[in-house]
Amino acid sequence: MNGAWWPQDDGLIARELSPLIEELSGRIGTVREVSLNWKAGSPRSSMRSVAMPVHLTSRPFHWVITLRGERRTVRMLLVPARTHRMLATMVMRLAAQMPIIESPKEDEVAAALRIVMAA
Repeated sequence: MNGAWWPQDDGLIARELSPLIEELSGRIGTVREVSLNWKAGSPRSSMRSVAMPVHLTSRPFHWVITLRGERRTVRMLLVPARTHRMLATMVMRLAAQMPIIESPKEDEVAAALRIVMAA
Protein backbone atom coordinates (compact mmCIF):
# COMPACT_ATOMS: atom_id res chain seq x y z
CA MET A 1 0.00 0.00 0.00
CA ASN A 2 1.42 3.37 -1.01
CA GLY A 3 -0.95 5.56 0.98
CA ALA A 4 -4.62 6.41 1.22
CA TRP A 5 -7.20 8.62 -0.47
CA TRP A 6 -10.23 10.10 1.25
CA PRO A 7 -12.74 11.50 -1.28
CA GLN A 8 -15.31 13.79 0.29
CA ASP A 9 -18.32 12.92 -1.88
CA ASP A 10 -19.13 9.22 -2.25
CA GLY A 11 -21.83 10.00 -4.79
CA LEU A 12 -19.59 11.80 -7.29
CA ILE A 13 -16.22 10.14 -6.83
CA ALA A 14 -15.26 10.78 -10.48
CA ARG A 15 -15.18 14.53 -9.82
CA GLU A 16 -12.51 14.03 -7.16
CA LEU A 17 -10.65 11.35 -9.09
CA SER A 18 -9.48 13.71 -11.85
CA PRO A 19 -7.49 16.00 -9.50
CA LEU A 20 -5.95 12.92 -7.83
CA ILE A 21 -4.82 11.57 -11.19
CA GLU A 22 -3.43 14.96 -12.17
CA GLU A 23 -1.48 15.24 -8.92
CA LEU A 24 -0.03 11.73 -9.15
CA SER A 25 0.89 11.99 -12.84
CA GLY A 26 3.95 14.06 -11.98
CA ARG A 27 5.21 11.24 -9.77
CA ILE A 28 4.17 8.07 -11.59
CA GLY A 29 3.92 9.27 -15.18
CA THR A 30 0.80 9.57 -17.27
CA VAL A 31 -1.88 7.43 -15.66
CA ARG A 32 -2.89 4.73 -18.12
CA GLU A 33 -5.33 2.74 -16.01
CA VAL A 34 -7.40 3.19 -12.86
CA SER A 35 -9.10 0.33 -11.07
CA LEU A 36 -11.32 0.73 -8.06
CA ASN A 37 -12.85 -2.16 -6.13
CA TRP A 38 -15.57 0.02 -4.60
CA LYS A 39 -18.64 1.74 -5.95
CA ALA A 40 -20.91 4.56 -4.84
CA GLY A 41 -24.01 3.27 -3.12
CA SER A 42 -22.15 0.44 -1.47
CA PRO A 43 -23.86 -0.57 1.76
CA ARG A 44 -20.59 0.21 3.50
CA SER A 45 -20.11 3.89 2.74
CA SER A 46 -18.28 4.55 5.98
CA MET A 47 -15.74 2.55 7.89
CA ARG A 48 -18.36 2.05 10.59
CA SER A 49 -21.81 1.32 9.23
CA VAL A 50 -24.89 -0.44 10.56
CA ALA A 51 -25.75 -1.21 6.94
CA MET A 52 -22.84 -3.63 6.67
CA PRO A 53 -24.18 -7.05 5.57
CA VAL A 54 -23.89 -9.61 8.38
CA HIS A 55 -21.93 -12.08 6.25
CA LEU A 56 -19.20 -9.45 5.73
CA THR A 57 -18.81 -8.29 9.33
CA SER A 58 -16.48 -11.13 10.30
CA ARG A 59 -13.91 -10.64 7.55
CA PRO A 60 -11.56 -7.80 6.68
CA PHE A 61 -12.95 -5.52 4.01
CA HIS A 62 -10.83 -2.95 2.20
CA TRP A 63 -11.38 -0.72 -0.75
CA VAL A 64 -8.30 -0.16 -2.88
CA ILE A 65 -7.71 2.17 -5.80
CA THR A 66 -4.89 1.24 -8.17
CA LEU A 67 -3.43 3.79 -10.58
CA ARG A 68 -1.04 2.47 -13.23
CA GLY A 69 1.28 5.12 -14.59
CA GLU A 70 4.01 5.01 -17.22
CA ARG A 71 6.75 4.68 -14.59
CA ARG A 72 5.04 3.24 -11.55
CA THR A 73 1.88 1.66 -10.16
CA VAL A 74 0.36 3.07 -6.98
CA ARG A 75 -2.10 1.26 -4.70
CA MET A 76 -3.97 3.31 -2.14
CA LEU A 77 -6.49 2.44 0.50
CA LEU A 78 -9.74 4.25 -0.22
CA VAL A 79 -11.26 5.76 2.92
CA PRO A 80 -15.05 6.08 2.46
CA ALA A 81 -16.39 9.63 2.36
CA ARG A 82 -18.61 9.39 5.43
CA THR A 83 -15.88 8.10 7.71
CA HIS A 84 -15.38 10.23 10.83
CA ARG A 85 -12.63 12.81 10.24
CA MET A 86 -10.41 11.64 13.09
CA LEU A 87 -10.65 7.98 12.13
CA ALA A 88 -10.00 8.78 8.46
CA THR A 89 -6.95 10.81 9.41
CA MET A 90 -5.56 7.93 11.48
CA VAL A 91 -6.19 5.40 8.71
CA MET A 92 -4.51 7.64 6.12
CA ARG A 93 -1.49 8.23 8.38
CA LEU A 94 -1.10 4.49 8.98
CA ALA A 95 -1.47 3.70 5.26
CA ALA A 96 1.26 6.24 4.52
CA GLN A 97 3.42 4.67 7.25
CA MET A 98 3.35 7.87 9.28
CA PRO A 99 3.12 7.89 13.08
CA ILE A 100 -0.35 8.28 14.53
CA ILE A 101 0.90 10.45 17.35
CA GLU A 102 0.23 14.04 16.36
CA SER A 103 2.62 15.78 18.74
CA PRO A 104 5.70 14.89 20.77
CA LYS A 105 3.68 15.45 23.95
CA GLU A 106 1.03 12.89 23.07
CA ASP A 107 1.72 9.30 24.03
CA GLU A 108 0.56 6.10 22.38
CA VAL A 109 -2.22 5.57 24.93
CA ALA A 110 -3.72 8.99 24.17
CA ALA A 111 -3.42 8.31 20.42
CA ALA A 112 -5.14 4.93 20.82
CA LEU A 113 -7.91 6.55 22.85
CA ARG A 114 -8.50 9.10 20.07
CA ILE A 115 -8.82 6.28 17.53
CA VAL A 116 -11.26 4.31 19.69
CA MET A 117 -13.38 7.39 20.35
CA ALA A 118 -13.49 8.19 16.62
CA ALA A 119 -14.62 4.67 15.77
